[in-house]
Amino acid sequence: MEILSRGYDTELSLRDLLSGIAPDKLGAAIVGLLGTNFRVVTASGELVMGEAASLGESASRQPLTYDLETVGYVEAFVPDATGAIKLRAVASLLELFMQSGARYFMASEMHIEVVKSDFAELQRQHESLLM
Repeated sequence: MEILSRGYDTELSLRDLLSGIAPDKLGAAIVGLLGTNFRVVTASGELVMGEAASLGESASRQPLTYDLETVGYVEAFVPDATGAIKLRAVASLLELFMQSGARYFMASEMHIEVVKSDFAELQRQHESLLM
């Protein structure tokens, strides 16, 4: 069985960046913070978590950025300025989770590369002993 490495320079999707977090728990926490349903969608509109149905044009939207790029949005109905502040806070928390997810992917890629390199060296040493 070979473990495939995606490489350090692989561009991670919003779904990848949030994959290490239980969506049910995170979704419940976000609903608790906002007091309303929400959606997290990719920049192209693909649903990542939250309410499946579109919230429509009247929903507020906060960008989620990673690596200076907008990779998605968090959307919710916010009735007032306090709700808008909460939505920005949720977006900030999601961005922190995304950064953590990116570090996890980088560390796992480094680990895979080191293990592969060590195994290749071990095989070379084994071959030299057999000769």
